[in-house]
Amino acid sequence: MHQDPDDIEFIAKEFLRNQKKQDVLYSEVVFTPYNHYLQKGLDFHQQVGALERARAWGREVLGIQCDFMMLISREVDAGTGAITAQWMMESALRSIRTTRPCSTPRW
Repeated sequence: MHQDPDDIEFIAKEFLRNQKKQDVLYSEVVFTPYNHYLQKGLDFHQQVGALERARAWGREVLGIQCDFMMLISREVDAGTGAITAQWMMESALRSIRTTRPCSTPRW
């Protein structure tokens, strides 16, 4: 069982190792962060950090790409789903980088 963020990173790396053995160069993996928070008290940002470290390792060491898709569990109520959605938005906003000001789209 996942006890801490290091366990999540380890499992993600094992998955990536197996993908590489099968010559899979790109994967999209679903992950339900609220379950790990609820069951083990793992902070969402620590979970994402563990997955990002594994993702970077897979890219740098194995030469493969992986994207983790965060899901809202079907078993939770709307309020709990909103918590997960908020976590995902915060995470996405932190990862946005701009190199120049946005311009108006030209349709």
